Amino acid sequence: MKTTLKFYTIMALSACLFAGCSKDDDNPNVPESVYDVYVAGYEDNGSETVATLWKNGTAQELINESVYAMTHSVYVSGNDVYVAGFESDGFSDVAKLWKNGIAEDLGDGTNSAVALSVYVIGDDVFVSGYVKNSSDQNVATLWKNGEAEDLFNDGGGHSVFVTQATE
Repeated sequence: MKTTLKFYTIMALSACLFAGCSKDDDNPNVPESVYDVYVAGYEDNGSETVATLWKNGTAQELINESVYAMTHSVYVSGNDVYVAGFESDGFSDVAKLWKNGIAEDLGDGTNSAVALSVYVIGDDVFVSGYVKNSSDQNVATLWKNGEAEDLFNDGGGHSVFVTQATE
């Protein structure tokens, strides 16, 4: 399964690079579009799964290679790059939010937790995922600026998107 996920991660990265970085040579009046393409995922280094962020095809490992970790989502706001994922401490998974490569634990690490999606609006950072409860159920969780709110039992928050409230 690790090989399959790595294959899909590489294919997604390749597709983004080829689709997002093209030049229309037939029309000199069309300006060249240049994009920064970010992909969150992981690499298997042969002994561990390493949380990784790619920018324009260049990999940046987000954690020490001696632990099992993955990233699931990336969001760019201005010059800040936010990545949601988790790191295993050998006993449980610890939900993580990386901002510009610096990790922040989400939760206290008492129960396994995984961050699956990140969205930023203004100064607020929203992360969705799940935390295992004492009955070993996944509890869908939304973290806002690091503070957790349980949403519902026996599920997980796989994506988060925030807009200004309308009246």
